[in-house]
Amino acid sequence: MKLSVYFTAQGLTQGDVAERPVLVIDVLRTTTTIVTALANGAKAVLPAETTADAIQLVNNLKRDDILLTGEQGYHLIEGFHCGNSPLEMTPEVVKDKTLVMATTNGSRALVAAQHGGPVFRCAHRRRQPASPTAHNNHIIRGSHQQTLLRVVPSRPVNMAVRYS
Repeated sequence: MKLSVYFTAQGLTQGDVAERPVLVIDVLRTTTTIVTALANGAKAVLPAETTADAIQLVNNLKRDDILLTGEQGYHLIEGFHCGNSPLEMTPEVVKDKTLVMATTNGSRALVAAQHGGPVFRCAHRRRQPASPTAHNNHIIRGSHQQTLLRVVPSRPVNMAVRYS
């Protein structure tokens, strides 16, 4: 098995992940916030690379059920409904809503990984189920001739990936 690890999404190209399984790990917030929002009833979470991209996406969708969420440089973005904290993703706030999210690192990693297939979003609260899910779906399997999994954390981290 060949495993490629990218410590940030910076410089990651569509060809790096095209049609390959991708595991995005954001150890600070973005993926934990996404998992929490979905668990609390959000319809979907759409990542955007920049604040401007998020605003443009909302304007293009022209729907009333959308919340702008995110942060830049660890600060709430002016005009956004919510920040990037799982604590803000309560059922009262996110139920039946589509979230458009722009963050300093995590949403950029998800946008960079979007051409992979499938893309797994891993959060600390999902750390245990992510690997068995990938394994049970035959995403991770032994091969010496082909890259089967790309790992794209959104921030530099000390990490280990084990396959057994």
